[in-house]
Amino acid sequence: MFFAIVWLQPLIRGLEPVLAAASGVAGAVASLGVYRLLSSAFLWLFGNSLVLRRLILGKSFLEGTWIGHYMHEEEHRFTIEFVDQASGTTVIHGREFDSAGKTRASWASDTVSIDIERMHLVYAYTCKVFVRKHVQEGLGVFTLVRESSEKAPTKLDGYAVDLIDGDRDPNTEYKICDEPLPDEESLAEARKRFNVTE
Repeated sequence: MFFAIVWLQPLIRGLEPVLAAASGVAGAVASLGVYRLLSSAFLWLFGNSLVLRRLILGKSFLEGTWIGHYMHEEEHRFTIEFVDQASGTTVIHGREFDSAGKTRASWASDTVSIDIERMHLVYAYTCKVFVRKHVQEGLGVFTLVRESSEKAPTKLDGYAVDLIDGDRDPNTEYKICDEPLPDEESLAEARKRFNVTE
């Protein structure tokens, strides 16, 4: 675009003022069209290329399947979360399973904040616990743990707290894959990771 302006500038100076103004408007419209085309192409590439997202997001790259575990009254509870960053925002979908592999709850994030300097992940969520008749809202508050200062986090250590009862459910999660995995595979990996037998 710059070279077109430099090349066309001497020609435009020789035109009548009305034609020069019209060519300026046409140039602005063409620039806007080229910008829009390039930005749409980039957003499409970002949304369809996991490698590109990993490269651009760097230390903020959390996308993938995460498995977690905590104890609730002597019972093992497992969490499986999928973090999706393909749209340019971070969305977290999760489910909780009992020790038999039965789904107890599901949730989705409403807002997500990733603070790489302080190594914090905080998100508000809406949760459906299947043994309750009402929907619960809460917060997930986690410390991001990474293997080196140059890599993206592979561990989350923190808790989820429902706003209704205020009880904190401590949870440690590990990233096991950059892509979504089937429940059976994720649960098997969680049992192995946290040394829990069926």
